[in-house]
Amino acid sequence: MHRRVFSGVGFVLLIAVAGFALITTPVAEAEKPIRTPREFPSPFVLPGGVVCAFDVLLVPRRMGGGGAGIFRFADGRTVFFANAELTVTNLETGRTYIHHSDYREIDTFPDADTGLDVVSGNILAWFFPGDQGPFGEVGENGENGGLFAFVGKTTRTFDPNTSLFTSFSHQGKMTDVCAALTG
Repeated sequence: MHRRVFSGVGFVLLIAVAGFALITTPVAEAEKPIRTPREFPSPFVLPGGVVCAFDVLLVPRRMGGGGAGIFRFADGRTVFFANAELTVTNLETGRTYIHHSDYREIDTFPDADTGLDVVSGNILAWFFPGDQGPFGEVGENGENGGLFAFVGKTTRTFDPNTSLFTSFSHQGKMTDVCAALTG
């Protein structure tokens, strides 16, 4: 049985509409983003008293075929994505926490003094003194800070000159990784 998808007139209208859309599409939207592979960091230590009360070793490992990358768009947006497993270890006790990072982060710059990033998915984040975190501003000794696993949508504004988070919000699930590594 043969199905007729478009009538002759419908097909001509479809071609006309598609052609008009191509003519009126701005050049910036037509440009392909620049894709850059994202290097996975070597294992590193977050020193005790800054994020957790103890030294924390983070060991990233690439997962699946997705890996990590960066897309830079002509309109100034930058999209980061990653699919990785992070082994987080309390260096005092050897206790570990496994985090499966699988997220997309979109960074924009509404003005010269403000960056905005919106993260969807599973991400591991830490907050340093001066950052706005889930519990307010992080103090000099790390109070109100920490290391957290977020699942859902996280929105942060930051100062592009200092890299400090100036606001923070999250919708979804949050796990205190420092607490998980002590308990």
